[in-house]
Order: sequence, then structure tokens, then C-alpha cells
Amino acid sequence: MNKRQRKKVREREMMKALIKASLEPKKVVPVVAAIIVRDGRVFATQRGYGDFKDGWEFPGGKIEAGETPQEAAVREMTEELLVSPQQIELLGPGDLLVGDAVRIYSFVARLHGYDGRFSKDEVAEVFEVPLRFFLDTKPDAYEIGWKPDFPADFPFEKIYGGRDYQWGSHAYTVLFYEYGDHVIWGMTAKITNAFAALCRREGL
Repeated sequence: MNKRQRKKVREREMMKALIKASLEPKKVVPVVAAIIVRDGRVFATQRGYGDFKDGWEFPGGKIEAGETPQEAAVREMTEELLVSPQQIELLGPGDLLVGDAVRIYSFVARLHGYDGRFSKDEVAEVFEVPLRFFLDTKPDAYEIGWKPDFPADFPFEKIYGGRDYQWGSHAYTVLFYEYGDHVIWGMTAKITNAFAALCRREGL
């Protein structure tokens, strides 16, 4: 399978996931993340507001009603980095990442004529990391385990085995990259790790 065919496969997988998300009864938030590469460096932004203020992430956010993931990625870049749609070149989809309550559609993009400005309402700082760093650096990985936390009135008598029932446990891997004083972790690190793997597969 050549690069063009692999790109088409990723696009089909992304569209299938978008359709599936629209049919799911539970609340799953679809969001986008734009992995911007310029002159061999990758953009990252520091969030300037909300629960995740000061965290490092890629430009992106929630997909609005009626938008495609591609349209949302372009809109988020224009809002956060104060660029026009004409300055944005979407190179193709990255990997799709799914969490318990979020589905992340990532895209690889290139900016033309970017002057370094950004919206101070959304972004506190922009910095760039050499792509080679992510290609050569394995992120630190930590396994977190979760077990059921039962309320005091949980009706154990209604299930076979009662309190001795063997509940399953859930493990979650948290990744960390450290570049200078900057720490990229969590879903942003997972997106980064998947992007680095994609670059290696494509021979970049």
C-alpha cells in the first residue's frame, strides 16, 4: 500500500468514526487537533483559559454542529493563530484517538506566512519543537489502574458472588514528553506519539 492509499484509508476510517459518533446514545464530544509543521518544527500552544489553563496542546477544539472535522480544524487555527483560511494547507488526517468521553480527529497542516500572532483570549503562548525530537524521543509512559468505587448502598445481594464478584479493572497509559521547561502530556502526548509513529511509517 503506497502513501496515497494509506491516506485514503485514514480518511475513510475518520468518516466511519464520525458517522458512528453521530449514532451513539452516550455523550461523546468530537474535537479536532491540528498538528502544524513548519520548517521541520511542530507548533504547540499553551491554553489561556478554562479547566486546562496553562496546559500545552495543539490548536483545536470542539466540532460545531454542521461542521466536518476538516472545517473545524481550519476554523480553530484561524481563531487561535489569527491566520486566514488561505494560509492553511491541510496535508491529511492523522490518527483518530478515542477516550471515554472524547473522540479526537487530528490533522497534519502547514501554515504559510505565519507572523507569530495569536489570540490572547484563547492562547497564552506559542512555542515550537523540532520534529526530530519527537521522532527520536520515546515518551515516558505510566500505567494508571482503576477499580470500581462502590457507593455505600450498592446492592451486592442482587448479583451473583455478592461482594466477592470479580470485577474487571481498567488500565490507562499516560504519556509525557519533556522539552526544555515544557511538558506535553495526556491526550496531547498521545496525539504527538501517534503522529511521530505516522511519520516513521511514511519515512519522514
